[in-house]
Amino acid sequence: MAAIDDAPRPSVAWSPATVAQVDLRLLDDPIAVPVRTSFGSMHSRPGLIVRLTDADGVQGFGEAWCNFPAGGARYKATLIEQYVRPALQGQRFAAPAEVQARLHALFAILRLQCADYGAMAQLIAAVDQAAWDLFGKRAGQPLWQLLGGRREVPVYASGIGPRHVAETVRAQHAAGHRGFKIKLGFDDATDHASLAAARDALPRGATLMVDINQGWTVEQAKAWLPRLAEAGIAWCEEPLRADAAWDDWRLLAALAPSLPIAGGENLLGEQRFVDAVERGAVRVLQPDLGKWGGISENLQLARRLQGTPASICPHWLAGGIGLMASLQFKAAIGGAGMVEMDANPNRQRSEAFAEPLVVRDGVVSLPDTPGVVPPLAPWLLEPQAWATPSPEHAPARTAPSA
Repeated sequence: MAAIDDAPRPSVAWSPATVAQVDLRLLDDPIAVPVRTSFGSMHSRPGLIVRLTDADGVQGFGEAWCNFPAGGARYKATLIEQYVRPALQGQRFAAPAEVQARLHALFAILRLQCADYGAMAQLIAAVDQAAWDLFGKRAGQPLWQLLGGRREVPVYASGIGPRHVAETVRAQHAAGHRGFKIKLGFDDATDHASLAAARDALPRGATLMVDINQGWTVEQAKAWLPRLAEAGIAWCEEPLRADAAWDDWRLLAALAPSLPIAGGENLLGEQRFVDAVERGAVRVLQPDLGKWGGISENLQLARRLQGTPASICPHWLAGGIGLMASLQFKAAIGGAGMVEMDANPNRQRSEAFAEPLVVRDGVVSLPDTPGVVPPLAPWLLEPQAWATPSPEHAPARTAPSA
């Protein structure tokens, strides 16, 4: 199947909006059990939510990726307060992508000066989500409908392991999931045990994927991939570092042709995704809409990949707002692929909305509410929790003239 449906997409007549206020909310929720990966662990669940309010009082929400490093969310919040807020407030935009373009101009030199591509890409992605939510609400339709998509989106349970693998698979199956992704890349004994536990617990007809989190060398991957292919694994995610040579990725792809190689959450820039596909390195693309591109650039990427054999499976392991952006994006582009849903406890996901998301037989049916994000739960909207400009900050920076 193709990366994106071939059906023509409707042209949206946007209602221009003036940004009156840019707010943010920082979260850092304690957790009983750390979320482990091959490169490190999360000991809490951080969150950074951006809210755009227009002159008519319409609000749009977006979420930045901020799982690592510890304290990264606060740094990005400072960037929003010092740079994004003064650049956007009082400005009029004709379409959501214009907001992102404004921020790219704002940070074009600064990110070179700071050698800080990641944090700036992540906050731009979050603001872009919020812009699409705001403009979609002004248009009175959900994003999936505005862009001619379908409301049903396949999903899978992720973040499983290395502890309690079998129990988590069974619990997530009971919660409606039919696809499961376990974490490997720790050591051979742990990885063999996780894989065996997952396969033993896997219900008939279910799908199993593995995520290495960049944890293997080429030699380790060469030893593991034939075993994974023989086990019927649906894809192997990030077996190598994201900056490894494409020749190394292509070598692994050729080693076990029946086992698709997945990656993309740690790629930055449209051309890197295109290169991954064109060089035969990756068959399952996993852009993270809170890390790079938001909705605007990922829609452009999907259009560019139209007609290729790659599938687009948005990556997301954080709160509900970014998850909803990922679901709406996937519903809008169609094509093969699933959206990731974190199986670990996180109130920012499970308690984000007034009406919780429901998974039925591996599918989420998106709501009819306008925009990207449906009505949020009251606890997320508490006025005192939303940051306003801090008087001790230095004078706000402004964007360069267009």
